[in-house]
Amino acid sequence: MTQPSNSLVPAPRQTELRHIARINGFAHSAPFQNVRFTSVAELNWVFAEFGWNADQSYRLQGISGDLSGTDLHGLDLTGVEWINVKLVGAKLRGAVLQRANLYFADLSGADLREADCTGANLHRARLSKADATGALFAHADLRAAQCFQVNFAEADFTGANLTLVNLRRANLEWADFTETKFEGADLQNAIIDGATLLMYPDLALAALDQG
Repeated sequence: MTQPSNSLVPAPRQTELRHIARINGFAHSAPFQNVRFTSVAELNWVFAEFGWNADQSYRLQGISGDLSGTDLHGLDLTGVEWINVKLVGAKLRGAVLQRANLYFADLSGADLREADCTGANLHRARLSKADATGALFAHADLRAAQCFQVNFAEADFTGANLTLVNLRRANLEWADFTETKFEGADLQNAIIDGATLLMYPDLALAALDQG
């Protein structure tokens, strides 16, 4: 992410965020657990302040930023470069993540209800046990994503690429899979009531096993 000038984040807020990160560090918690961020400028400042380099795709050892447990609901995060960022349990309800680069990001247990992930890169992302009810994933790249037991009820995957995705025990009720690619996907024990699974051409290649 682009490093902003400190003037975009008021000094008292900078001090507050540093203090929160320090206290949470003593408690062995995520640095910004339960913190409500209100702007992309604040997030940019955090990445710059803590030396996180989430836009560097080669940095896949460890993590390149930890926003676990943060409250980001409703924010416009269009086009963010959050490669390998940890967002475990993050609150992203209604957030706009269009064209966001979330390659290898960890969104396990995140709240993605009604989030707009249109065109997002979620290749190899980890979303297990997240709640993405009603979320938009149109034309998103979810190749090899780990989506075990995710709630995708009423989500829109129109034109998305779900090749090799793990959807075991996922809730896919009434989800829209029009023209979705499913080669090698694992849908074992997924809930598919009302989903438009019969409308995509790769159904025969999906590893669907309801038994």
